[in-house]
Amino acid sequence: MKIKHNAAERLAVAIEKNFKNGILHITLTYEKEPSGEEAKKHIEKFIKDLRKLYKTKEINLKWLAKDSFENKRIHHHVLCTVGAEDFEIKKLWKNGFAMTTIIDGADCSNRMANYLLKHEAEV
Repeated sequence: MKIKHNAAERLAVAIEKNFKNGILHITLTYEKEPSGEEAKKHIEKFIKDLRKLYKTKEINLKWLAKDSFENKRIHHHVLCTVGAEDFEIKKLWKNGFAMTTIIDGADCSNRMANYLLKHEAEV
């Protein structure tokens, strides 16, 4: 689909511009399925807490968050500046499971853009 392809290209360019030294990919899932409004509040609080954490480390935080739906279950993907430890991220997310992966290498922005848009149509 051309529209989806263009969205992936635009997202890949944004990722490429903002994350030059690797990407910390954080996946946040829920133990108990929230409403849409609750999920929005949870991700906003997580980003606020992430900002505080990076500020204490004197690291400039750049981030991008995307809600995703798989089997009608919401979860969040956050791409951000590398700088926090796995245990620090997990401590911030109190609603379920947090998984972190550092992504770098050739074509990582295109791969991440396509991955983030994968479940978009299932909303």
